[in-house]
Amino acid sequence: MSGGMVISPDPEKMDILKISNPAMVDDKGKVLLNNQLNIQESITELTEQKTAASALTIEPETAYDSRGKKTVAVTLEINGVKARGDVPAGASKGEHEAKTAENTDVAIKNIKDIITPLILEEIKKGRDLKKHADLLAIEEEIIKKAGKNYALLGADAVVPVSRALWVLAAKLRNMELWQYIREFEPEVVFDNANIVFPYMNIYNGGWHATKAGEKLGKDRIDFQEIMIVPVGAKSQKEALEMGDKIDWNLKQILLKEFAPDTITRADEAGFSVKGLGSSDKAIENVFKAIERAGYTAGVDVKLALDTAATSFYDKESGKYEFQGEMLSSDEMINYYVGLARKYAGKIVSIEDGLAENDWAGWTKLTQAMEEFGVTTIGDDIFVTQLERLEKGIEQKAAKAILIKVNQNGSMSGTLEVIKRAKKAGFVCIVSHRSGETLDTSIADLAYAVKAFGLKTGDPQPAYDFGPTAEYAGRALVRRVKYERMVENEKTAAAASAMTQEKTTSSAVENKLVYFFGNNKQWPRELQALVDENLKKIEESLKRRFGDNEEMSLFVSVRSGAKFSMPGMMDTVLNVGSNDETVEILAKKTNNPRFAWDSYRRFIQMFGSTVFGINKKEFGEVLDKKKAQYKVKEDKDLTVEALKEVVAEYKEVIKKSGREMPQDVREQLVLAISAVSRGITSAPSLTAIVKRLPMI
Repeated sequence: MSGGMVISPDPEKMDILKISNPAMVDDKGKVLLNNQLNIQESITELTEQKTAASALTIEPETAYDSRGKKTVAVTLEINGVKARGDVPAGASKGEHEAKTAENTDVAIKNIKDIITPLILEEIKKGRDLKKHADLLAIEEEIIKKAGKNYALLGADAVVPVSRALWVLAAKLRNMELWQYIREFEPEVVFDNANIVFPYMNIYNGGWHATKAGEKLGKDRIDFQEIMIVPVGAKSQKEALEMGDKIDWNLKQILLKEFAPDTITRADEAGFSVKGLGSSDKAIENVFKAIERAGYTAGVDVKLALDTAATSFYDKESGKYEFQGEMLSSDEMINYYVGLARKYAGKIVSIEDGLAENDWAGWTKLTQAMEEFGVTTIGDDIFVTQLERLEKGIEQKAAKAILIKVNQNGSMSGTLEVIKRAKKAGFVCIVSHRSGETLDTSIADLAYAVKAFGLKTGDPQPAYDFGPTAEYAGRALVRRVKYERMVENEKTAAAASAMTQEKTTSSAVENKLVYFFGNNKQWPRELQALVDENLKKIEESLKRRFGDNEEMSLFVSVRSGAKFSMPGMMDTVLNVGSNDETVEILAKKTNNPRFAWDSYRRFIQMFGSTVFGINKKEFGEVLDKKKAQYKVKEDKDLTVEALKEVVAEYKEVIKKSGREMPQDVREQLVLAISAVSRGITSAPSLTAIVKRLPMI
């Protein structure tokens, strides 16, 4: 068994694995693990450690956001472990974001009457919040019940429950939320070596600052946010300190130019001056504050602008009422080009530079900003919705997406959007809302995925927000998130130090990659189940795969390929192999022989296990091919020879009156059905099939 290894798990924990291939067990009962590892149990073991529904309590209640407006909070508790989640609200909302309930009372009623019974029923069926796959399954049921874009229940009912569920799942594993997301949703984690840069809204305008009777461009600046981004900071702590210093210096500049009673703190705690309508002037003042704080603009700190152009877009004329003028889409783009040229290298991004449905303009804007290294960020245009993002990717409308959980409607849905953005090469900035709460889960989300930035308002420094300061009465809904980032950094550093002590110089990092038809990812629910059971194997061995070269063979497979697809059926891991994905795998691994050998093994296993074809028929084809090419071992067959084997294997299946399915879902359903034969927990498998997403 080439490339295999022998391990001896604790005999009492042998039920983690179910070996159906006798060749996998030697005469001493040791389990041979390589690319033919059978993980049937990872699909069927849904009820190993049930949580009694009666032990879980779900308590929704009315809460208040930073503007004093009603919102919804939920507290979950199980066996003394508590988790709380709530939902913020925006002042400026994209018309396509998740729908909310009629009011908070209706949202709370929907939680009590619909969501709570649904969750408890799922737990009665055997769902366990200690299992990530079960968390996903429960949340999926809630999303289905919520209707299209959450119109039936309201995102303000689902989001607080969703947040609380994820926090509770993390706590039940003695993990922080960010650790939990990284552990069980690794596909959302960006390859970002920098810190998560805070996007600090130091100067507020637009709908975040305008009072009744005031006019944008005259009484307040048109731009909704002028943010500082400490790109030179080496730690989250340093970044926050830089924000505090710049904030203080900006206040001193404003006090010298304007009367104290005209200077206020707006919705997101940044400064706003009544009577200053020029966005250009406000930008100049922020650059002055950066320099006076001792930093170099463009090196230590850059600006990020959120113009919220939809707020000053006139649908009737199709123009933008900006700084006292009516400008076309092209004229707005020209304005931004002038700004980028004037402050070359000092502006990192422009968010919502055009209206949410000005798709043609967005594509032009993104092309224009590329010349200056300015990233275009879509908020209102994407509203954290997968369908809108797909359109943006197709039209090359932006380079980044703003991520807001309540725009999407759920944690799992938000992670799917992040995953797609990452795959498309987009940058992600996780964001708060103008009406915020003390919930810090977005900080954990940003830290977990290694986002480029976390946008959560002004840093709210102590000189203005301390116990005896001018704004002492304001909840520190912005600062708690920045401080949470500092805390996360400390936790990560401590964990890293402990891991470093245990890691030998021969450590090899490996990761299973699950391919799913048309280069999509393998179904998350099944992937999570497999991953969870692999962790149990590691726990039983008291070793992690990848700790040394021997253990790394499990994921690197025979060829040592970086991306692997372990042999399917016994395992169901290779579901997704077809004439198209084999080419993708060949390209991904830069190893065509490995890809085609995996594919021919998959067809053989599928044919024998699913269709019941005698393995000898496949063996005869292989033997004849080896004789034809005058080789003794399978491994000596060329890529061309393997392609011929694949074609002839398909003919073997065709002669039995069946066709080798190319459709991924069909493969998956047939494979699971085949594995379920003879397994007593078949109903669990049937439930999985019913929940599988249509592709």
